Amino acid sequence: MIKKKTVVAIGECGLDFYRNYSSKKEQLFTFNTQLELASYYNVPIYLHCRNAFKDFIKILKIWNHKISKIIIHCFSGNQYELEKCLDMNMSIGLTELFFNKKYRTGSIKDIKLIPKKKLLIGTDSPFLLFKEMYNKIYKKFKGRNEPSLLPNLLKKITLLRKEKYSYLNIQTEKNSFDILNLNKNN
Repeated sequence: MIKKKTVVAIGECGLDFYRNYSSKKEQLFTFNTQLELASYYNVPIYLHCRNAFKDFIKILKIWNHKISKIIIHCFSGNQYELEKCLDMNMSIGLTELFFNKKYRTGSIKDIKLIPKKKLLIGTDSPFLLFKEMYNKIYKKFKGRNEPSLLPNLLKKITLLRKEKYSYLNIQTEKNSFDILNLNKNN
């Protein structure tokens, strides 16, 4: 399947030591294999990291220069973790998780550290729609998150970064197309 031109990235994959559906050993082996595929086929990779940053970054130091583009999806780490990811030229994907104090390990102000060209937004559909943050929307969508709610996320980001919504909307869309090597006209 990965040989098809319609495949634009590998992912979401990575390490999750929170739930431990697989052993740490199995996760580390699989993660290395997924990174090897991204390197071999020269495709971007979407990554997930939960309660595993030390191992995550250690492995990525080996693979970072062999993979064309790396996206850390659903980032909720602290400033140190953000800087480590940016030092490796990763793009940073933000979701509603970043705005929920219960899950974010860093400061909300860290959002300003993300360069415009490295910023992505996402929903993690159908998950991560928090009732306490969006009670009205939560009821309307029956707790289900979806791409139509991205403007709400982008509004929060623009307020914190003190940037124009229209500008950041265009920039994050451009970033998505660039990272996935897509032509907007196709």
